[in-house]
Amino acid sequence: MNGTSNQSTSNEADAGKKSKRVTPRDYKEWDTFDIDKELDDVDKKDKKEEKKPTKSSTVVPQIDTNINTAGMTDEEKIMRAGKEKDKGNEAFRAGDYEESIAYYTCSIKLHSTAASYNNRAITNLKISGWTNATEDCNRVLDLEPDNIKVALLRRETAYKGIKEFSKSLQDYKQVLQLEPENKRAQKETHSILQLIWEDNMSFA
Repeated sequence: MNGTSNQSTSNEADAGKKSKRVTPRDYKEWDTFDIDKELDDVDKKDKKEEKKPTKSSTVVPQIDTNINTAGMTDEEKIMRAGKEKDKGNEAFRAGDYEESIAYYTCSIKLHSTAASYNNRAITNLKISGWTNATEDCNRVLDLEPDNIKVALLRRETAYKGIKEFSKSLQDYKQVLQLEPENKRAQKETHSILQLIWEDNMSFA
């Protein structure tokens, strides 16, 4: 009787764990989701983190990012990369950001795309991985020079995180050249100018 009860409890726990995950979005929907809202969320999180001691994560995702591609055709690599990206999207939406980064890394190693770098960049922003996010945004621009608005907005946030305010301002200016009515860029340009002024005053 106890065995049956324990098994039932275990099944319920497994079901609860699985319910945390949701079906990944369609690729097009994922890659065009509301970036302004997402970056605002990152900004709010960053401000909250400044007010409390930083806690290091004790949970390390056990995901092997060393993928043996020997014997795989290009088509097989692309298909596997898509599956790994799917897993990354799923983990991201569940809030498992370190796990999400590991899956995106697997996808990139199999078949690097601007979309995967973009997704890993926003995930790095979520965990304040500013330098890694900057590098991912640079790779996006290398692969897709026209992918300027999204990559620049994310890179700007990363630059601000590592207090590279001048570089952050330059990215916003480029966004405004492309899209003069971009409200986020307009708002944050004033914010960055204030930060630059405060930074200069601290050395006066």
